[in-house]
Amino acid sequence: MALSAVALSTVAFGPLAVPVPAQAQLLNDAPWDGARAPAQVEVSLEEIAPINAGEDLRVRLRLHNKSAETASELQVTARRGDAVPGLTEARMELAAGQFPYFGATAQPEDLGPGESTTVEMTVPTALGAEQSLAVTQPGEYPVMFALTGVAGGAALALGDDRVILPVGAPASDTADSPAPGATSADAEQVAEAVGIPATPPRRPHALTLIYPLTAHIDIVPGETGGAPLLLQSEQLANQLAPEGRLSRLLDEYLSHDLQGAGCVALDPAVLDTVERMAGGYRVTNQRPSIARKPQRLRDSWTRDRTNYDGVAGTGAADARAFLDKIHQLDCTLAMPWANTNTDAVSQAHNSWLLHEAIGRGAETLRNTTGMELTSAIVAPGAGYVTQPLETTTLVADNTQWPGQAVTFNASLAALLAATGPAPETPGYSNPQLRFDYQLDSAPARNLSAVAALRLALAEGDTVAKLPHNLDPDAARALLGEAAALLAATDNLPGTTQPSAYPQERAGVVARGIGKLKPQRHPEVADGQAAEGSPFPDPAQLSVPDVQAVEQQARYADELTRLMVNDPNIAMTRYDFTLPLRRDLLTTLSMTGRSARSTHADAVAAANLRRERNSAMLQELRASVALLPPGNVFTRASESSPLLIVAENNLPLPVEATLRYSGPEGTVLHTPEVLRIPAQGSITTSLTADLPADAGRTTLRLWLATADNSTVSAPVIIAVSTQGGKLVVYGLGVVVALLALAGLGLKLRRNNSN
Repeated sequence: MALSAVALSTVAFGPLAVPVPAQAQLLNDAPWDGARAPAQVEVSLEEIAPINAGEDLRVRLRLHNKSAETASELQVTARRGDAVPGLTEARMELAAGQFPYFGATAQPEDLGPGESTTVEMTVPTALGAEQSLAVTQPGEYPVMFALTGVAGGAALALGDDRVILPVGAPASDTADSPAPGATSADAEQVAEAVGIPATPPRRPHALTLIYPLTAHIDIVPGETGGAPLLLQSEQLANQLAPEGRLSRLLDEYLSHDLQGAGCVALDPAVLDTVERMAGGYRVTNQRPSIARKPQRLRDSWTRDRTNYDGVAGTGAADARAFLDKIHQLDCTLAMPWANTNTDAVSQAHNSWLLHEAIGRGAETLRNTTGMELTSAIVAPGAGYVTQPLETTTLVADNTQWPGQAVTFNASLAALLAATGPAPETPGYSNPQLRFDYQLDSAPARNLSAVAALRLALAEGDTVAKLPHNLDPDAARALLGEAAALLAATDNLPGTTQPSAYPQERAGVVARGIGKLKPQRHPEVADGQAAEGSPFPDPAQLSVPDVQAVEQQARYADELTRLMVNDPNIAMTRYDFTLPLRRDLLTTLSMTGRSARSTHADAVAAANLRRERNSAMLQELRASVALLPPGNVFTRASESSPLLIVAENNLPLPVEATLRYSGPEGTVLHTPEVLRIPAQGSITTSLTADLPADAGRTTLRLWLATADNSTVSAPVIIAVSTQGGKLVVYGLGVVVALLALAGLGLKLRRNNSN
């Protein structure tokens, strides 16, 4: 056999992770560049609420000096722009608006480095009021609270907070009348001067709201089937607690009457993990080895006695309560497992991995709650696909896609994604409208999201996809607005107040999506390659990342094929390796990758998980091995067998073949298949045809799968053959020794007599 077979073992047991080029990491940061620069003094809205036209706007601001200079002569000014006609204009105003109309001001005290203060302002909006923003018509207005002052000896714009403010119709029929003392003509002139637009009539449109429930899953990497649940931390338990993120998200959804317009996108990885948590789990950073290794006695004296069992988890009761609440949902669809990037999975070219990514939603919901999904749609976290999937996918309406898809409003989703403590930058969002969304406060971004929902419904029927890292406060604001729009009593054409009605539940898409049926993008012809997102995605995985996953998935497949199912063992070979595949899906998760503030941590966690998964795969493959002999085999004849021991520390039997290499002319007669029992060993005998003049011969032997993939590291055997001379010499020595022994015994007897 050629020596190249041995070289294969070097590849199989070498490093599984492919290094990521530095330039690939830098490219992922580039799409986040934006027009707005970081502020020297942070301006944060702590309290603000929608108003009706003509009412006073009451706000509370927090100022925090982040610079090393004292900020003095401070002034906060309320400013606004014209009411925005649509979502694109709203995003443009937040990214780089001018806000030309000035209103009320406040003069806070000087702020030293690191100091903070609170400012409360009352901002009139009535047409005739002093320092008024002059808002007399309903609509969605860009408003900015700008801070100016002196820092480092120079007058500067120190910071600002921007919001799209929803403004309702005047409280009474006379609210559009001029202020006391002013004529109608005066009012029209003032309104025109301050940029008050004519208010177009609005009619109700259909609404569907997609509400994701997902979270980071931090199962200790390297899990295999049958292992107890080990979590790296209690972060998921904290989210399941009564005031935790996941628990609050579920409570908010169940407490708002959406009249059938809502549908919850469930992450099957979250459901599966929560169900396992309900049965008990432990918290630890390490996973103990599952494979027994042969060990010399002296090695056992210094073996690692570290306790990897960790501490008992505390979230079992909250996990059970969370699953009980899931039963109350009226509409459900599935996300990919662990919010994994389906495009990256497709590019890994592994059918089993792709099945686990998108094919487990219905089964997981059924196994954990006994419920059935109400929609067959899958909602990928990226919001776009470039590879066709077997299921209908939910994608942004500005993307191109292969296969079947229904669409959501991309511009609305991009604005909704900017909410929460870690705002996201979707790959389908226009780079010209991207900036560091945390420059605006969370309350401001939540209110802008409410305004965005109103703008979308003014434009037409809307599918609103909320972000996958949805924040409970943002969820409450959006659900409250959606419920109010659906409950509006003036759902008649020509009104100025926005209103909505639920999408009808009909067609193949089923509940929650309504009249939007599977379709093909008009710009994608049959056979044409899909382009996916029209813009660069800051969360896109690098080619080396995908290649590393492809490699490890292939090794997991080889490990699966190496084992054989046993009717006396409940666990199957696929069940045993399934958690390893799910580990790989988690490394491709979108969770955390799309947010500027969490991107680096998400990438680091994925890399670490991939490394530990690699180490476990190597350990499992190494647990099926040939035991190296302790010395040289010396054969008494050409037909003398070689005895080889094969060991299997896996929980299922293994079927492997013996492969070898040696000098030219060497032939080893090996069994076709070597079946090694689960967590056991077997001894097999081999015969060898060696070259006549070989003398001492060195052979390399290893175990391989049926398709010749190397399993075990090679062992080296040195064989010495001396033929018949060896036998005669050995027998002669034995006879001489016996004769000498007899002679000595006789002499002793004679001497004793």
